[in-house]
Amino acid sequence: MKVLVITPEESVDQEVETCNLLLSCGLERLHVRKPNWTKDRLRNYLTQINTEFRSQISVHEHHELASELSLGGVHFKGNDQILKSEKLTSKSCHSFNELMDIDGNVDYAFISPIFDSISKTGYRGKYSIKELKGIMTSMNYTAVYGLGGIDTTNVSTIDKTGLNGIAVLGAIWQNVDINSRVEKYHLLINTMAKKNK
Repeated sequence: MKVLVITPEESVDQEVETCNLLLSCGLERLHVRKPNWTKDRLRNYLTQINTEFRSQISVHEHHELASELSLGGVHFKGNDQILKSEKLTSKSCHSFNELMDIDGNVDYAFISPIFDSISKTGYRGKYSIKELKGIMTSMNYTAVYGLGGIDTTNVSTIDKTGLNGIAVLGAIWQNVDINSRVEKYHLLINTMAKKNK
């Protein structure tokens, strides 16, 4: 089961350094989500990430930067039209119907919120393990990652759902320094690995 990391909407201390370190520690995919940023500001941010990791980055905004900077993917929000891309494509979904509608049209999707969100107050989890397992048996072509409130205290239950992996935001970025963020990433990986033994 894979772990993807999503950046916080606004900058936090040592964010780019954390991203570079997570990627050097084996993070397969980093989603850069900066909805209020201009293209120039986002470009400046992305150029601070080591070029060797750029193919592991998906952008949520200013998709044209994916080609310009040789990034690996583009992400579409729930209401965005999915456009053809030579890059890896992903989409946010907030219902099972949305998931079914995009099956085969993107490489992978996020379904959220799985649990009560860590980073968004009042954003409550809305899927049972049984419901997730049911929908996963219906998905034929698109990988699905759980998002929302996933932390070391509940990540082991994700294995029972059939999801292809998890995407985390609050679990990483609620930590105030680089070492704590990377430690939390490793803790998530190790907790899932123990569960899968």
